[in-house]
Formats: sequence, structure tokens, C-alpha cells
Amino acid sequence: MISVIGPELVADVFRYVMLAWLILFLVNRLIPIAAQRRLGAKLSDTAGLGLFVLLSVLSFFWLYCKLSGIAAIQHPGGKALKFGGLALYFSGCIVYFELQSLLYRGFSLRILQDLLHSGGWATLSALQESYGHGAGIKGLLIKRLGTLSAFQLIVFDGTVVGPLKMPGKICALLSRFFRRFLRLRAVG
Repeated sequence: MISVIGPELVADVFRYVMLAWLILFLVNRLIPIAAQRRLGAKLSDTAGLGLFVLLSVLSFFWLYCKLSGIAAIQHPGGKALKFGGLALYFSGCIVYFELQSLLYRGFSLRILQDLLHSGGWATLSALQESYGHGAGIKGLLIKRLGTLSAFQLIVFDGTVVGPLKMPGKICALLSRFFRRFLRLRAVG
């Protein structure tokens, strides 16, 4: 006998998903602050990404266990609801990560912020020099190459870039495939 999934069960699943997101985002914001206060150093971008992935996985398993513990989820319709709750959580994590990445590394958004800071007007050379908290365009390129190197995608010694490592080749091939598949011409 299959019981009907009521709005209370859906609300319970939704509350657990929201709680998992809240825990993930709060801890993801608080650990770097605590590390900076205790150690006196900021977490690197790579460490921050690793922390986010680790916390996402831990929160996912916590959510899975919570949803599995709800007795009404044990019937077939409830299993679909559990899957939907986990998919909703995972989607939220991806949206959060993408939004954080866009706001942190968005070149066009950074230009707008620099223009706002300078009163709405700036020369091209002033924008080039101020980009990346004063590091300029060259600093931007070096920072991005450093990040690619930290993720073991390329070899970068500070002056010479390359060769591509195997994970870098795989990323480049996947990127090329998806660009062609989505018919994107100008990206970057």
C-alpha cells in the first residue's frame, strides 16, 4: 500500500535542503574569517575552493542521512522526493559557486566597480593599472596562470607557461567540445 506524499513531507524535505544550504554557506564564510584571525593569513583561492567542495560533500551526506531517516520517504514516491531534495541541494551549490566565481573573477564586473570607485570616469590606462587591486592586467594574467598551475592544469614558473598537464588537456578538450556544441564563438 503506497501512501500519498502530503505537503508536510514536501515542506520537511525543503526545510532540510534549506538548512543544509545555510550550514554550508555559513561555515564556508566563517572558516576563512576564523583562519585569518587565528593564523593571520588569508586562505588561498585554491584552499577556498577545496574547502567549499569538502563542505558541499559533507553537507550532501548529512542531508542524505536526514532525508533517509524520514519514514514516509521509504515508499516509492518518497524516494523520488528524496532524490528531488538532493538534486535541489546540488543545484543550489552549483549556482552559489558560479555566482561567487562570477562576482570574484568577473572581468567586466570589476571594471564597473573600478569605474564606480573613481566617480564614473577613468582613462583606459588608469583602468589597466588599477585592475586586480593595483596589480594591473599583467597581474591578472599572472594570478590566473598561478591558479591554473595550483590546480595542476599547467606548468608555470613565473615566466614560462607550459606545457599543459593531462588534466589541463582534458579541460581544454572539454571546453572546446562544449563551445562547439553550444555554438559559442567569443568566450573568455
